[in-house]
Amino acid sequence: MGAAPGHTGWLRVLVVGVIPASVAIAIWVLNSFGVWSHLVDSASGRLGCQNGKMGCLGLDLLGWAAVAVALPLLMGPALRLAGVRPAWPIVITGPVISLIVGHAYQRFFPGVALTLPVLSLGLAVSYAAAAFVTMPSDLRRSRAAVVIALAALFVLSLL
Repeated sequence: MGAAPGHTGWLRVLVVGVIPASVAIAIWVLNSFGVWSHLVDSASGRLGCQNGKMGCLGLDLLGWAAVAVALPLLMGPALRLAGVRPAWPIVITGPVISLIVGHAYQRFFPGVALTLPVLSLGLAVSYAAAAFVTMPSDLRRSRAAVVIALAALFVLSLL
């Protein structure tokens, strides 16, 4: 089922798009069942935080920052388990493209909540684009077009 370098690469793009969306859904499930809140409340109780969660806002922000760092690090092993090789170009370019897409979303849709479907779709598109751009194939013009479109999206979101 894995996408080896000898495949056309489209299976690779599909697999790479599904994995981060699945991770986003898993995090949402953990959060909706209160696992994250339980961990924060448990840690804040041991640290003696006052005024509920707001007294340990730094702890909560640090936890989400740890998740933001851990996800790209976990993508490498997840992609290798899925048979995507080489995985390291996607692990490097995926978060960069995700930041561009996320920044553009905030700029072009101000005030719109970041819901699970939007987050999952954004991650899937970002990592699929990373897989396409780093795909070992002869589609140089198509890959260049995607890179130019991402650069244009980034520049437009800065205006």
